Amino acid sequence: MHSIKATIQMYERLFTLRTYRRRVVVSILAFFGATVTLAQLAAWISGATGGIALALPLVILTPIGIIFALRVSLPKADMTFRHDSASARLRILVGDIFATSNAIIVITMNRHFDTADPWAPGNSLITQLIQRYYTDRPDELRNAILRELSLKEEDEQPVGRIVRISTSNNTYLLLAVADRHEQTRSSVAVDAVWTSLSRLWQYARKNNISSLRLPVIGSGFARAQVGRVPLILLLLTSYITAAMEMPICGLDVVLHPDDADPDLLELVKAYCDILGYKTIEQKVLGENYLTFDARQGHLERGSRLLQHLKPG
Repeated sequence: MHSIKATIQMYERLFTLRTYRRRVVVSILAFFGATVTLAQLAAWISGATGGIALALPLVILTPIGIIFALRVSLPKADMTFRHDSASARLRILVGDIFATSNAIIVITMNRHFDTADPWAPGNSLITQLIQRYYTDRPDELRNAILRELSLKEEDEQPVGRIVRISTSNNTYLLLAVADRHEQTRSSVAVDAVWTSLSRLWQYARKNNISSLRLPVIGSGFARAQVGRVPLILLLLTSYITAAMEMPICGLDVVLHPDDADPDLLELVKAYCDILGYKTIEQKVLGENYLTFDARQGHLERGSRLLQHLKPG
């Protein structure tokens, strides 16, 4: 029952997207166009006459056509790629970046590594990390960061500085990217995104990391002014450039449910094709990609993530 309810919620939210509605309409028209053509052909071969010969197949196949259109229009929400010149695989998926275990996860922060208001707002990744693992002891993470940095108080660090923090389930690489900003609390420039990515690849090689899981850097609360799409393409370009220079770790790029837009995901796939990646596996969007892992003590049910999909 919960699975059915989650599926219904998924489709309700998808229908708020113009791109998904458009794809469903196009698929329905294509299905019924083919159905009418085949029905006419069958009627001509059998010698049947009258409108019933055409109406009956349409009535019977209408539910099948609607189901077909809904399913075939779903965006590809989990795609795995390989490149002939790079041994590591690239995976791009929609979901919760924290919904995994035994992984190395990149969490972006500002250059002061702030963990509290006003510089670490409630919807930032670092605040989500605190809510999941340090709810009753928020100062513990701050103290651990300061120890790693050999500081007593927060101080500005270079772009790309990394602090490694381990929890019971995963290891987190806290990556300095954004600057403090009086109005927006956090801001980031494209140059800083590229620099931080380059430092991240270097860190992964130096520490023999086999796989990284990271968000689209610069697209969160700090919001680089170029927008989300260029930042996704920038990340992919940086990764393949680094991989061409020398071997690098595998990569899981986790897109926020806001990015479960069919056109955006198709653009990402097309760009990977342009970069020389070959698709070795792809799965359509399902409620399982938008759920929290209950084992990690998340504070809300996964289906609520669907509510964040952009209205159309």
